[in-house]
Amino acid sequence: MSWQVIWRGERPSCLDENGKRIGPDVIGDAWWSQSQKDWDEYYNEAKKSWIYSKQFVAKYEAGDKRRPIMIQFPPYSFCIDAPWYNSDLPNGGNPEHDGWTVLITGPMIVGQPLNVTLAPSVGLGKGMKDYHGFLTNGIISDDLSGKKYN
Repeated sequence: MSWQVIWRGERPSCLDENGKRIGPDVIGDAWWSQSQKDWDEYYNEAKKSWIYSKQFVAKYEAGDKRRPIMIQFPPYSFCIDAPWYNSDLPNGGNPEHDGWTVLITGPMIVGQPLNVTLAPSVGLGKGMKDYHGFLTNGIISDDLSGKKYN
């Protein structure tokens, strides 16, 4: 099974007003990692840390003022603008890596498919045990090892 990425803009709420879960996270949902106000206040500190990839920071500094994006993958969500690292290495590898190449083509319209591609592949969890697959042209692939998700 594969999943279409849908742009939500803001994080979809799976919780009621009391914090009780009322629904599952939906694989393929995509949203801003922070509000514009929070991002404006946070960016100068964030760019000095390892939280966002060098590639993302360089593009932002060069004029691409897009906020970081979260996408819900089969096991959990993660920020596509964060550095990637090899969690099998001592101390989790090198979080200073340039991160994924993120290509977004077309408009970002709430409720519509988001045409986003990440390179290289996406491996989540130590040894990619949680998920290993691709995000190409807005489609999240099946897990390459054959894991099944609901």
